[in-house]
Amino acid sequence: MRLRGIKGSRNIEDRRGGGGKRRAGGGVGLLVVLAVGCFTGVDVTPLLDGAQ
Repeated sequence: MRLRGIKGSRNIEDRRGGGGKRRAGGGVGLLVVLAVGCFTGVDVTPLLDGAQ
């Protein structure tokens, strides 16, 4: 809705699409690899050595 005769604020910062949820991606991925390896009995040390 536009109001007539009123100027908009200039100190607005658009932060949409900033990707804030991707910050914990590395830790979550590591936990998933460890959990899959634990439940399936697969040796995941080659995957972990490549991650370093």
